[in-house]
Amino acid sequence: MISARVGFGRLDRSASTMVLIHAAYTAANLLAATFLSIFLWRVSHDLGRVALFSWISAVTIPVAFLANGLFFRRAGAGTSIRVGLACLGIVYLAALALGNNSVNWIVPIGLLRGLGEGWYWAGFHLTTYDSTDEGNRDRYFGAMGAVNCLLSGGLPPLAGAAIVLGAHWGGAERGYQVVFGLAGVLMLVAIMLAGRLQCGYRPGFSIRTIATLHLRNQAWLNVMGARLADGFSGMLSGVVLTVLAYMVLDNEQQVGNFNGIMGLLGVGISLLLAAYMRPRHRIVCALIG
Repeated sequence: MISARVGFGRLDRSASTMVLIHAAYTAANLLAATFLSIFLWRVSHDLGRVALFSWISAVTIPVAFLANGLFFRRAGAGTSIRVGLACLGIVYLAALALGNNSVNWIVPIGLLRGLGEGWYWAGFHLTTYDSTDEGNRDRYFGAMGAVNCLLSGGLPPLAGAAIVLGAHWGGAERGYQVVFGLAGVLMLVAIMLAGRLQCGYRPGFSIRTIATLHLRNQAWLNVMGARLADGFSGMLSGVVLTVLAYMVLDNEQQVGNFNGIMGLLGVGISLLLAAYMRPRHRIVCALIG
């Protein structure tokens, strides 16, 4: 934590702002994203609807990346980040306002979530390289990783506790209202911070260049294939495991504790890999994962 603070202090304004923006984005998702699927399951008891929501979100993300390259190029990466955060904020506020009727709005909510994730990450990657250089990029990712790991270990149990306590005080929906409302506020804070970003502009976007890049760089094709497989498996297992964890653990508090423990395990594993893994072992570690 000390080294993370030192590294954070050496970052310039743009890089430090990005760390704060991503912390707010991560906190909102830790509070609400997992429990949104559980909420949809609770009000519908229909795994098909939950799967449809996740599928729509997943297939919309690449559409958002393409739209970012075609339409947001002149507006800059900062605009992409702000629009993405706004879409995600609307998702959580819509769940807050619609309540049990959210399950009848699966398609538009799923579309907004996919567009939000795609636009946010498209802008995030571009802004990262605008805000950092070879001299401070390690400090940037170190500070961001430290903040995210702390949030991953602490926020899910708090969100689960809020949902369970809210159910005792004001009905089954009250705790979810608190969590979704807080997530919406965090997205609003992130949008305000994103207004301070100074981002460069990009040259023309070419689908042809992307489609033929593997002819010049075989590693590009290998990595993209691995990422595609990882994305499909993550989408499928994420839907099933989230609902299964809720059914087995019986309440949101235990689901939050479960996710918090996974976050802490992730911190420990990351620290061990950072300390002992050698470059020649990267592929082996990826295969084990």
